Amino acid sequence: MDSNYEITKHKMQEEFLRYDQEKIIERFHLNRDAEYLRFLFFGRACRIGRKTGRVECAEDGRFREGDFNEAMTVYDLLSWSKPEAAPSGEYVLTQSLSPLMTSGAGLGGNGFYQREAVLFDHHTEELRAAAEALNGQETAGGDFSAYIDVFDGLRVMLRFWNSDDEFGPQIQIFWDKNVLLYMHYETVWYACGVLMSRIRQEMKRLINCGDKI
Repeated sequence: MDSNYEITKHKMQEEFLRYDQEKIIERFHLNRDAEYLRFLFFGRACRIGRKTGRVECAEDGRFREGDFNEAMTVYDLLSWSKPEAAPSGEYVLTQSLSPLMTSGAGLGGNGFYQREAVLFDHHTEELRAAAEALNGQETAGGDFSAYIDVFDGLRVMLRFWNSDDEFGPQIQIFWDKNVLLYMHYETVWYACGVLMSRIRQEMKRLINCGDKI
């Protein structure tokens, strides 16, 4: 990880310790003890040190330090999200959340997630199993679609099409249209990164991915 990312993450870690943790606990009904605040994040156990501000995520039966995308998303959700934040139940493409993004830019086979699109291509059953491992709920659309819980009722929807003779594989990520009450726009992209990383990890357990991971 670039040192600038680590510096930013460390600053946010220190900033989190300035917030009133009791208010955060009350608002989100978090489990807690003297050491940690505990919650589910993208279908896995997560915790944040009450004295250190360090974000840790469960993986392979133990906790490891959250990466940049995980930590920055958690800090935004816990300390920035608006009191009125609530899911609308209506989903929109990630890039449509900003007027600066065009409908053609984004998350298809030629977009930000080319590596994942190649990995998922014609591995629908493995993708389904990976989503299920994150407590995903399958829904209609594409060759595979699923809602995946993010935090406190907020969900993201992943939609995927396999390649055919005319088109390459395509990924789309949809967010509840109220997501910007939960986190900043740039953080939405960090959260997309968490989603892709978690699914890659699960699929790596299921198929021989070679250098696609």
